[in-house]
Amino acid sequence: MIFKTDKKDFNEVYRIMEDSFPENERRTYAEQAALLDSEGYNLFAFRENADADIEGFVGFWELDDLLFIEHIAVDAVYRSKGIGSEMLEEITKKCNFSPNGKTYNGIVLEVELPNDPVAVSRIKFYERHGFFLNKYDYVQPPMKENMEFLPLYIMSYGRELSEEEFIAVRNILYREIYHYKFTE
Repeated sequence: MIFKTDKKDFNEVYRIMEDSFPENERRTYAEQAALLDSEGYNLFAFRENADADIEGFVGFWELDDLLFIEHIAVDAVYRSKGIGSEMLEEITKKCNFSPNGKTYNGIVLEVELPNDPVAVSRIKFYERHGFFLNKYDYVQPPMKENMEFLPLYIMSYGRELSEEEFIAVRNILYREIYHYKFTE
């Protein structure tokens, strides 16, 4: 089952985040914890029941009519048990998952370039769940000081994005998530 997390669960969620994402794909502990009070940011944990250990989590942003999945991960002990699929299915239900019951015209997430077997496997996982790889040039602005821009791809749920749609999504993410001013 998936439950909205609160500050008491955050240490466990951040531990899973540290184990699942390289340093350049996550914020510092303090910056990530501060997001719990941010409008539009949601953090949900997957667990057997409300008192059980956290098996996985999903952190996402509600941005106008766009839902951006920033992080989704399963604790290494619970991987290969279908938990990631269950979490993704819950979030793609859109109406039922959103805390405010809102419907979204689009769901997007970022993935690493398919340069190694793990990245290729991850992309295929998302494709099995209805996401499409959009091969437009995209870089994630640094999430921490002294980090480089990270080349990634955007995946979109349900269909590929046109170039115009991709640019609109990129600009929303840059402005709302990364607070980055982009100039072409």
